[in-house]
Order: sequence, then C-alpha cells, then structure tokens
Amino acid sequence: MNERTGNALDWVAGSDAPEMNSLDVGFMALTDCAPLVVAATQGFAQPYGLSLNLKRQTSWAGLRDRLVSGQLQAAHSLYGLIYAVELGISGGPATDMAILMGLNQ
Repeated sequence: MNERTGNALDWVAGSDAPEMNSLDVGFMALTDCAPLVVAATQGFAQPYGLSLNLKRQTSWAGLRDRLVSGQLQAAHSLYGLIYAVELGISGGPATDMAILMGLNQ
C-alpha cells in the first residue's frame, strides 16, 4: 500500500462518470451533420452526464485547425482530413487522431 495514493489498485474499480461534462463538437452545416444536430437538440447525451455543444465551422481547414489545437474535442469531418492530419500532410505537424465512426462507406 502506498500512503501517498492509498491502495495501488484503486483505479481498477473505475468510475461511471464521464471524463468531461461537456463536449465541443465541430461541424459543417451540411445535411450529413443531421445526426449531431438531433443528438444535441434532443438531449441524447444527457443520460450519460454529457452535454454536446455544437460549434459551426465555416471551412474544413478551420475545423481541422480547431480540432488539432484542442478547441474542439470532436468533429464531423471529411474522412481524408483525419488521415492527412495523422500523416502530417495537412499543412501542420503530424498529430495523433482517431476515427471513431464511419457511416458513408
């Protein structure tokens, strides 16, 4: 047992609480952003302790820059944009990204 941190295995129990209470989600005003708009306006994230704050973007480059800088925690984006950021061919340094869902296949 570590006196400073308590039981060394306390973290194993985990928590059902979300890491963040609110998410800033970027989107472009296109028809395929509809699932995000419906989820935010109908409160689909509230049962999980989250609120979705939709942030309309005016360009894909602006969305990319805000996502990379951390101003946005998630975004509806072009599939290739995430790969370009990951590979460093989007005009900036290579940055780790993840695609959590792909619907248009």
